[in-house]
Amino acid sequence: MIDVFPREFAHTWLDLVETTPSLVFDPEVCRQQWTDLSRALPGVTLYYAVKSNPYPGLLQTIADEAGCFDVASAAEMKMLEQQGVHPSRMIHTHPIKTDVEIEKAVAAGVTTFVVDNVDELWKLIPHRHAIRVMLRLSFIAPDAPIDLSRKFGAPPQDTLSILDVANDSGIRVDGLCFHVGSQAATANTHADALAVCLDLCQQIRAEGLPEITRIDIGGGFPAHYLGEAVDLTAFCAPIREVLAQVPDAKIQTQHHFSLFSIYRSFSFSNQMANHHLS
Repeated sequence: MIDVFPREFAHTWLDLVETTPSLVFDPEVCRQQWTDLSRALPGVTLYYAVKSNPYPGLLQTIADEAGCFDVASAAEMKMLEQQGVHPSRMIHTHPIKTDVEIEKAVAAGVTTFVVDNVDELWKLIPHRHAIRVMLRLSFIAPDAPIDLSRKFGAPPQDTLSILDVANDSGIRVDGLCFHVGSQAATANTHADALAVCLDLCQQIRAEGLPEITRIDIGGGFPAHYLGEAVDLTAFCAPIREVLAQVPDAKIQTQHHFSLFSIYRSFSFSNQMANHHLS
């Protein structure tokens, strides 16, 4: 959300920067957003997508809150390591990974990788004894203006066949995940996709395949840059209803978030713009 203040308030921000336009980061606001999201999704491990904003102060603030991280490149891993974040707190989610990228991540200590198809699965065979894998599934949120179903995820009906290939290849797939799209108006599709994943867990067990021990509910929560901030507790209500059905001792749930929960931590300062505020 963008807060518009009277002209006299501009000096507070302009005194903090050397040039304009600038963004000023407030770690206290970031910590409050983290707390709000944690309360809205109790028991869910939170992963911040570094690609959405790699500002060092932001990464350090989330790291200090014991947050985990979604990385998509060696450069992002290096940024986190410079903040003292151990690779065990990272998950590699890039949909198309090069062999070199995989080798660097494994060498650094990243142990979880996300795949969307069999082709990406095969790339991980040389490292199968050192890693765990999550299979990303494709779901479409009708109320999300940005559809990511063609970029991320395998069709849910292909789940068992892909897991068969993984099992035959000696790759341990212990998780399912999804991304319903960006700026979803409601969490209904998140809840529906989570329910589908829970049903798939039963089918996977019935087929005698390795059990699923974690489900990642992805991102796509909305960010209102003008007007009222998103009420995370209300927004996440449909997800919490389905989470109540998750066996606590068997399946861990994760959520990947990006700018939607930390964008209020930044304030925009511009000398000319502030001069005309009234």
